[in-house]
Amino acid sequence: MASTVIPKGIKEPGLSARESAEKEALEEAGIKGKVALHPIASYTCNKWEATCTVSVYPMKVTFVLGEEDWEEKHRTREWFKPDIAAKKLFQPALKPMVINLASLTKKDEMRQ
Repeated sequence: MASTVIPKGIKEPGLSARESAEKEALEEAGIKGKVALHPIASYTCNKWEATCTVSVYPMKVTFVLGEEDWEEKHRTREWFKPDIAAKKLFQPALKPMVINLASLTKKDEMRQ
């Protein structure tokens, strides 16, 4: 069974954290959209033999790349309702964030 995760990576030189999150979503999930101005939360994870702090930026997905255009097509992507997604997530710290995201989108916090 594959691990369910969210796209994450490093803050790219010359890009803001928000722009880096947008780039990672495109690269790892093959999605484009409107990224919130501010992160909704953060958590730590071990990566590259270090403890990294990950800032989570929500995105309103407006476009999904086709498989033929997605460089990371060896990955899989699935869409879930927030309560189902929370149960499937590999990182326990993300579960409450996903549940809270559902209520944030109802309040239109994604506005730019």
